[in-house]
This record gives sequence, C-alpha cells and structure tokens, in this order.
Amino acid sequence: MRLEQLKDWFSQAQSEILAISPYMTPSTLSDCLSEVSSEVDVTAICSWRTRDLLFGSSKLETYELCQDNGWSLRVDYDGMPRTIHLKAYVVDGQMAMIGSANMTWRGMGDNIESLIPASIDSHPSLAESIEDSIAGSIPVDNEVYRQFREHVSNFP
Repeated sequence: MRLEQLKDWFSQAQSEILAISPYMTPSTLSDCLSEVSSEVDVTAICSWRTRDLLFGSSKLETYELCQDNGWSLRVDYDGMPRTIHLKAYVVDGQMAMIGSANMTWRGMGDNIESLIPASIDSHPSLAESIEDSIAGSIPVDNEVYRQFREHVSNFP
C-alpha cells in the first residue's frame, strides 16, 4: 500500500525528488521511482553506518542503482556527529510525505507504518530537518563507494 502511495507521490515530480530514509534498499528505491521522468533530479539520503550495512538495513548497491540512473546519493556513517532518522520523501522542494516508513520492503509493505503529506513551508521544523539531513551527510562517488565496500569486506 505505501509503496504504491509513494510511487504515485514521486510520479508527480516535475523537477526534483529528495528521498531521505536511514534504511534504504535499492530494490525498494527503484520500485518507488519507477514512474519518475528521467528529467527529474533525484537525490537519496540514507545511512551507511557499519551496523546498518552488515544487518542489511541499507545496502552499498544503492550507489550502483543511483549511478545507473543518474541519481545522487548522500550518506551518513559511523563517526558523524548526528544520525539521520528522518523519513521524508520530498517532491519539487515544496511538499513531503513524512512518517515512520523507511525505504525498505518492510517499511513500504509489511510493517505498520504511516506516511502523510506535509507542506514544507508550513512546517519550519521539517524544512530544518531536511536541511540538517543534507548537511549531515556526504555525497557518494566512486572513491567513497570503494572505501565503504572495503570497510564492509573486513567483517565476517
């Protein structure tokens, strides 16, 4: 249900999408963005903290999906001063679906979660949290991806 709700939400984007979710899997991100025009700029922000990657809550393959589609990926990781916990799915910088649902199969389908629309202009604390999520994450490029892949490979 939430997957279809978010897919419909994102399909309305004219210029940009910002998907913020600490836990994010590439298959769910791909499904949610499957109806989005290639003209729309997409940025995803998630957690690449060691425990999240080892547990499978987030996946390094999200970078490969983003690369293949021309999307941007930003991550928070171990040692950063704050942890991204916000779940906000922003369309064209004005409206967001916010709630408890992570961008994972369980978050979009199995778990008891909610997403509700909110105007960013009407909620200054939401705008601040979105900006903090951007500022509290780093852009992923090939070198950052290589470093994280190497780091995770050191664990059994």
